[in-house]
Amino acid sequence: MRKKMLAIGTGLLALMIMPARADDSLVCGDTTFDVEQGFVGGSVTAVTATGATPFCVSDNQAVLTTTLSFRDQEVWCVTLHHLSSDSRPLAKQLWVLNRLSKKLYHYDYLFVDGVWHLQGERHEICKITQ
Repeated sequence: MRKKMLAIGTGLLALMIMPARADDSLVCGDTTFDVEQGFVGGSVTAVTATGATPFCVSDNQAVLTTTLSFRDQEVWCVTLHHLSSDSRPLAKQLWVLNRLSKKLYHYDYLFVDGVWHLQGERHEICKITQ
């Protein structure tokens, strides 16, 4: 009996730790965003006709820092632009994939006089595929 309970407990723990594959994807223009979210984080892959790349991953960590976070039905990607690895960020981009409103929000900011100023914003209507 003890071995059976241990096996069941181990199986349930493994299910909780493994990432939960999203049963659908968000298609925005010519890009499909596949979201994999688990209990301890997740990942997003941007798929286009030319291939698949990780979403919200810096290709130059010395001058670009990225943060990927999940909030309910939203995926947030914040990218900070630096002149060098030890400088304060001077520009910021915010991408929000919202699965409820089926939109991709994109905001650009500049850091001037100690305050982030919105420079531009775009919204793209998406669709959910299964």
